[in-house]
Amino acid sequence: MQPPAVPAGVAAWCNASDPRDLVALDHTLRPEYAPVELVTDHLVTNDSGNHHGIREYLSTRPVRDPVRAVFDGLASGQAQ
Repeated sequence: MQPPAVPAGVAAWCNASDPRDLVALDHTLRPEYAPVELVTDHLVTNDSGNHHGIREYLSTRPVRDPVRAVFDGLASGQAQ
């Protein structure tokens, strides 16, 4: 059976999770989607009460930098 494809229109998939985040049950999505070159997995530290807080995830470089790049592209008229 083939792994499911990365959704159409997705140029890069960044998966970030804290090992203590019980909601993020699977910390490695890369081997489960094709093509694997488009998916990166990052273990990060999320010190929110339940280790799932969006503010804490957004403060980590693997999440913050791609999100910032999207907003910078939108602001300049060059959506990414």
